[in-house]
Amino acid sequence: MQWAEIGKSLSIPEVTVSKWRRRFLRHGIAGLEDAPRSGKPAKYDGVTVKRVFALLDRNPPAGYGRWNGRLIARHLADVSPDQVWRILRQQGIELERRRSWCISTLASRLNQIEIWFSILSRQSLRGANFTSVAQLRHAIDEFIKNYNSERGSLRMD
Repeated sequence: MQWAEIGKSLSIPEVTVSKWRRRFLRHGIAGLEDAPRSGKPAKYDGVTVKRVFALLDRNPPAGYGRWNGRLIARHLADVSPDQVWRILRQQGIELERRRSWCISTLASRLNQIEIWFSILSRQSLRGANFTSVAQLRHAIDEFIKNYNSERGSLRMD
């Protein structure tokens, strides 16, 4: 059987049949294995992850209360927003709940306080009416007591 006939019967170009024949003659059966391919080189690496983390440890730009994926990407300039979100997901970081990455710095403490007030406001104070500071204080104390019994410790030291 000629190379052209083999190619036609396998629906592959004759040049591919010739290449496989040469590889078989040089390397035997091992020559018919797929050759390693470099593929597209990785665009992002561990350095990119460290850059994202370093940025999260800093305060967001003026006018922003917290970082988000698009803002991080804009600040890094050479990392896409999709890649930022991919990194955050892989590391288990949810920017809406910073507890997964906060460290003991003034900025992270302020973020925790901001989260605490957000929870308190949404779940207890919004829509409520208070006629005195004492009544407001009592409502906050009751919320903290109930929240702690249901979900764990929430303190305002």
